[in-house]
Amino acid sequence: MKITGTVIHGKQLWRTLWYPTANISYAWDLAEWVYKMNIVHNDILTPGIGTYFAGRELLEVHLFDTDIDLYDHEITICPLVKIRDNQKFSTLDALVDQIRQDEARARKTQWRVLTFGTFDHTHPGHLSYLSQAKNYGDQLITIIALDQTVQQVKWHRPDHTQDERLEAVQAFGLSSHRVILWDPDNVYQCLHDIQPHVICLWYDQHSFDSGILAYCESHDLPLPNIIRLDSHHPDLYKSSIVKQNI
Repeated sequence: MKITGTVIHGKQLWRTLWYPTANISYAWDLAEWVYKMNIVHNDILTPGIGTYFAGRELLEVHLFDTDIDLYDHEITICPLVKIRDNQKFSTLDALVDQIRQDEARARKTQWRVLTFGTFDHTHPGHLSYLSQAKNYGDQLITIIALDQTVQQVKWHRPDHTQDERLEAVQAFGLSSHRVILWDPDNVYQCLHDIQPHVICLWYDQHSFDSGILAYCESHDLPLPNIIRLDSHHPDLYKSSIVKQNI
């Protein structure tokens, strides 16, 4: 899930805590936990942790590696994984000590995001897909379909070879991004080898997703979160349309 809202003014304790803090008024069916989170502002991703207070309808986020002032700015937050149960602290020093422990645990927990596709004639829609997916974890892994896999699924070979398509996706230059080719004989083998925490699907991807959870259950694999992402001007940036305009 993702949460988008405007940062409101709170008690302004961040200078004392040594962590920039962003508070968002938010009412949702979200457990009162401390979460590892990714925070996105102006297309820049910043890691952090956040606590949800259901009774106050408040999401309180502490950001790492930045000193940015986000008051009155719109941000998007992606809760990734539970760090611990929420609790109260008797002193500010105890709270700061716990936040430091939470930060250490959040940094140690590396969340893997899996994406895949043909990526023939790369275009801004492809970049949007991968950029959105990156928000849901720490490491983005993209599987490029082999030429013979494309032939089997789409009944035609791609215009660009698998190596050319891999290089085109690498050229997007996304940080912490691993781009690989995969064995076509078992399309689900990647679930064993990578064990993704999240699988992000593009809005029109339907050839691989239907059996993912059933396969994981039958092979005693961790169940990934499956997220279908928003389209990006599909009237302009769709491979079939881009190909026609070349």
